[in-house]
Amino acid sequence: MESLAAAAATAEPLSPPHVSLFARLTMEERLSCVTLHKVNWSDTDIADHLHVHRNTVRAVLARYTATGDVCSGKRKGRPRCTDEATDTAIAFTARVDVFTSPRQVRRKLELGDGISISTIDRRLQEGLFRRVARHKREYTEVEIRKQ
Repeated sequence: MESLAAAAATAEPLSPPHVSLFARLTMEERLSCVTLHKVNWSDTDIADHLHVHRNTVRAVLARYTATGDVCSGKRKGRPRCTDEATDTAIAFTARVDVFTSPRQVRRKLELGDGISISTIDRRLQEGLFRRVARHKREYTEVEIRKQ
């Protein structure tokens, strides 16, 4: 354990320091926090050594004591702008008429500007099908003979 602590303490501090408030620590930095804490370094000293905020060090140590792991947790992501009923209505409208484009679906359902055409297209790709059906061209007898 002491060799790990000595290696973490003698390791070159990060250069340049983290400039973004939202930059995530690498696995090596997280393990350094835990190792230096186990050899009785203070949170402030660890933060100064790694060029991060003291609260970041505390969060890493709290996660380690709670779970026994230093990995970053899962995130929820951006919330959906459509609910289940709207998704069903989009799918039903597109299923009834396969030639309906996402723009026409938005117009038929009167969704307004709150839901973009790209969102409707993504909802169709999620559960229904990938693309809008293509209109088939009717050829004349002359065009058929030429081919």
